[in-house]
Amino acid sequence: MSALARHMGLAVIALTLTGRLAFAEDAFGGKGLADRQPVVTNASEVPFIQPAKTEVKPEAVLRDISELPAPVALMRSRILAAAKSGDLGAVKALISDGSVKLSSGQEPADDPVRTWRRQYPESNGVEILSILVGILESGFVRLDAGAEREIYVWPYFAHMPLKNLDPPRLVELYRLLTAFDVQRMREAGSYTFFRVGIGADGKWQYFVSGQ
Repeated sequence: MSALARHMGLAVIALTLTGRLAFAEDAFGGKGLADRQPVVTNASEVPFIQPAKTEVKPEAVLRDISELPAPVALMRSRILAAAKSGDLGAVKALISDGSVKLSSGQEPADDPVRTWRRQYPESNGVEILSILVGILESGFVRLDAGAEREIYVWPYFAHMPLKNLDPPRLVELYRLLTAFDVQRMREAGSYTFFRVGIGADGKWQYFVSGQ
C-alpha cells in the first residue's frame, strides 16, 4: 500500500454534533486510500486545499539544483538533511516558528510530529520523511518569476495536468506513487499528493496535500 493510499481517500464525511469529522470506508473496501485515513478532530488538520493552480508546460520543469537561488537551495538542503536523518524532531525544528503551512488552517497543527505519527502509525511517523525526501529529489517548477511571491514548488506534477505526461514523466510519477494512486488522481483531475513550496527568499512556505 502506497503512502498516498495511507493519506487520502474517496471517503464519506460525517459531521457529528461535536463538530468532529470522521472518514468512512470507501467503496473499494479498504483498498488504497480510505482505510488508512486518520480521524480528523480539528479543522486545522484537514488537508490543505491549494488555490487555483498555475499550470506549467513541460519545458518549464527544472531539475538542475544549481539553478536555484542560494536561499532556496540552502533551505532545500536543510530540509533534506533533516528528513534523511530519520528524526521527526529535526524537521519539526525547521517549522517551529509556525510559518510553514501544513494544513488548511491558518496555522499548522500544534504538534506536527504527533500528527505524522498518527497518520503513519506503523512507521511511528517516519514514512512522512521518506515522502518528503522523494518529493524534494524530484523535478520542480518556478512560479511567479520575478514577483514578490516567487516560489519554487516540488514536485512539478502539482502544476502539470497528469493527462499530459509523456512516458518518461510517468516513470517519474510512479517513483512517488503507485498506478492505483495515479488512476485515482486522474479521476480527480489533478495531482493531489504532497507538495513542497519554498519562496525565493528561502522561506519554507508549505508542505501540504490536497487538490
